[in-house]
Amino acid sequence: MAEEDEEGRYGRFVGVTKPVSHVAAKKIQAGRINFEGLPCFDPSPYLDPKTCALYEEPQRFWSSDRSGVPKVQVRAEKGELLALYQKMAKAGRLLPLAADQVDPQLTSGLFAVPKDMLRDRLIMDSRPANSVEEGANHWTRCAASSVNVTQLELEASEDLQMSGQDVKDFYYQFSVGPLRLRRNALGTKLSKVELQKIFGDVVPVPEDGGFVALNTMAMGDIVACEVAQGSHLGVLLQHHCLHPSELLRYRHPVPRGPFSAGVVIDDLVFLEKVLRVGQTQGGTVADERMALVLGAYEKVNLPTNPKKAFYNSTQASFWGVSVDGSKGLVRPNPQRLWPLAIITMRCVMLGVVTLSLLESLVGSWIAIFVLRRRLMCSMELVFSALHCGAGPGHVLRLSEELKSEMVGFVLLGMACVCNIRAQTLPVLKASDAASLRWRRSCR
Repeated sequence: MAEEDEEGRYGRFVGVTKPVSHVAAKKIQAGRINFEGLPCFDPSPYLDPKTCALYEEPQRFWSSDRSGVPKVQVRAEKGELLALYQKMAKAGRLLPLAADQVDPQLTSGLFAVPKDMLRDRLIMDSRPANSVEEGANHWTRCAASSVNVTQLELEASEDLQMSGQDVKDFYYQFSVGPLRLRRNALGTKLSKVELQKIFGDVVPVPEDGGFVALNTMAMGDIVACEVAQGSHLGVLLQHHCLHPSELLRYRHPVPRGPFSAGVVIDDLVFLEKVLRVGQTQGGTVADERMALVLGAYEKVNLPTNPKKAFYNSTQASFWGVSVDGSKGLVRPNPQRLWPLAIITMRCVMLGVVTLSLLESLVGSWIAIFVLRRRLMCSMELVFSALHCGAGPGHVLRLSEELKSEMVGFVLLGMACVCNIRAQTLPVLKASDAASLRWRRSCR
């Protein structure tokens, strides 16, 4: 037992439960998954050679070691699975493959996660191929972050206006070549009769049966975020919608000019400082750029989601934060903060928590406190509990001190607001920490 546990600072372990996965995976219901149009976006012209090769020829980057390949499954009843495959085939997002074109050990699974009350999001469980494939993170490091917004600084005469676009079902708009199609093979081998039920007479199927494969990019692929981020940036830059000096990037200073833009996979947001006097007079830089963006999307066959678009608004929610460009306040999105606060208080009132649940809560609070990093100094005992050596299924009875710390998260979360109207002090102060005797000896 760890020293902290013996002291009882964060509580006592009172039992062990069987660990339960907190992944929101659910069985597939074909009626809750929809596809629009055909996958027509070719990302290759907008990628650098290495990322393009990863996308077009993934097998080149596979290792020969198969020892750690996990087993996956397609989470669906037989009838629902057939209905889903028929829907995907009709939408051009599924094709048959002969058995000799597929490595059965590296086929992928499928599952769904809730998107809203009526729809689910389809996820490919691509862990087998991911475990032997080389990843990449060059372009994902060029993604923007909510922290970038807190680094902006508004003058008293300025407001912040925001405009945004969302590419609809981005991953499922990608067209793929034959090698990535093989990489996207799903489930187990199907008979010729089953394949004919799925594809009808539209696509010829192998005489001896075979597999079906996703004919597009998929959420769950190890390079999906990299390809999506890189190609999205490539489209915008090559069509002169943005300039590299205007990009918001995590761990980089914000642009010095009044206009900046950030891309996070399928989300594009423009941030523009405008004078309070005459906000409604004339156009803005965002108006001009947004026209170029929509034209570029149309040229490369990327549909947008009008319901998520916003234009020249002083109030908007994106990247996990809510921004008031008139008041100059950036705060966590209430739709994330309030449920987290309620769950945390329920755990405090209950008095017990598994370490796996505590770990999830801590990760969620870190995502809140990242807007005001100094608030993370309040997180002490939770880390002592998580690092004590116990397993995820161990049940911890919370000490009064740890309960107080967790209640503090809720109170501090409400105060986790950044004022981007606060001005940087134009004074630099320095002090000499050397002793008087040492300074005299240096003369």
